[in-house]
Amino acid sequence: VMNYIENGVVPEDVTISEQIMAAMHSLPEYGVSLSFLRLFMKLHITDTENASYTTNEVCQNIVKPKCTGIQGDPSFATLVTDGILDDFSKDEKYIGSATHFTSHAWSYQFSDMVDALECDVGEFDENGNVNYFWLDIFVVPQTRRVLPPQAWWSTAFFRAIAVEKCFVLVCFNWYAPRCITRCWCLWEIYAALRMGKSLSDNTLLIALPGEQQLAYRSRLLEDVHEVTKSILKVDAMNADAWNVDDKNMIFTAIKQHTFEGVEGF
Repeated sequence: VMNYIENGVVPEDVTISEQIMAAMHSLPEYGVSLSFLRLFMKLHITDTENASYTTNEVCQNIVKPKCTGIQGDPSFATLVTDGILDDFSKDEKYIGSATHFTSHAWSYQFSDMVDALECDVGEFDENGNVNYFWLDIFVVPQTRRVLPPQAWWSTAFFRAIAVEKCFVLVCFNWYAPRCITRCWCLWEIYAALRMGKSLSDNTLLIALPGEQQLAYRSRLLEDVHEVTKSILKVDAMNADAWNVDDKNMIFTAIKQHTFEGVEGF
């Protein structure tokens, strides 16, 4: 059904409800630039009350209210491209075809995520092209309640990661990365590895906020063995999810796969 809709041709035996379901579960192919993130921070993350907002708090208190009540349940990025938000000029390079799928834990501070992307990825690639980050909080409609079927996550979701140039894993801190403790972050990492993303060719990037980068380098100089011990303590088997079925699905899939002879976990 997705192929039919993408090509603008829908056969007679595909029902209207099936068309709607497929359209609702299509994955946005656009991302947001660092100039977009800087302006968003300037407009909304300004005072002492919300300066420490987590990504989840940004979604609940800023993104969702902006999108609520608008026909079609658009994403925040769609509001920008449609010219609904006056603060974002349509002429600026705020939204474009996604180049970097970005995996991050919503329980961490939003400003730290932006800082990590600034420090480890940057606004432009090596050829001077703008980097566009696939960030679910902005490109996925946050007011929709219908979720895709579980099988979708191992099909369309994987293909979406495959077509983007890079996969970025935002760790927030080097000694206890929370992304490893969240099952859905593990699933995104797993999908990236399955789709051939790798540190060796820079298609898989690990991003840390500036302060954490300095702390990591300083600790390496002080005691490299202690750093090694801290990293080895990280155990993905302790990861959790709100939904037990989601956790079981993710763990089963990863356990059954090997990466160049190494078990998934």
